[in-house]
Amino acid sequence: MTGNARKKTTREDTLKWFCDAKFGLFIHWGIYSVLGKGEWIQHVDQIPVDEYEKLRPRFNPKKLAPEAWAELAHAAGMKYMVITTKHHDGFLMWPSRHPNPHIEGWQASRDVVGELSRAANTAGLRMGFYYSSLLDWSFTRKPITSVADLIAGSDASHQYADYVESHWLELI
Repeated sequence: MTGNARKKTTREDTLKWFCDAKFGLFIHWGIYSVLGKGEWIQHVDQIPVDEYEKLRPRFNPKKLAPEAWAELAHAAGMKYMVITTKHHDGFLMWPSRHPNPHIEGWQASRDVVGELSRAANTAGLRMGFYYSSLLDWSFTRKPITSVADLIAGSDASHQYADYVESHWLELI
């Protein structure tokens, strides 16, 4: 190959790499971390969206240290890191150009995803993103709890599909 030509990576190549990598870091972090009870706490404790929203001011990733996290992961022998970009509570871990139209400010003001991605790259780690698209307990303030909710054909399901697609494009 010459110049900038690069072999296309196939799904099989990626799967083989992942199986060979064996060891990585999954960072499950978001609004739910404020309560210290796990990422399903809103659902398990049946916390209404209006109440759950009150946690937003308490979630402040000012102590985020992406370079230190990536360096530690690399030193431990990890080959990759994965971050939850949006969990089922709908909170975005980056300042999206496509915010939740139903909850003002329902995204991080700091680009946690971008900062961590750059740090992983610098440390020689691959980066992966977890984005919950089939469940969203905040969108339209009526929980999307199943595929049936998404394929109902309503205006809200079309709006949600557009919302998710805009995020995927940003993340890519």
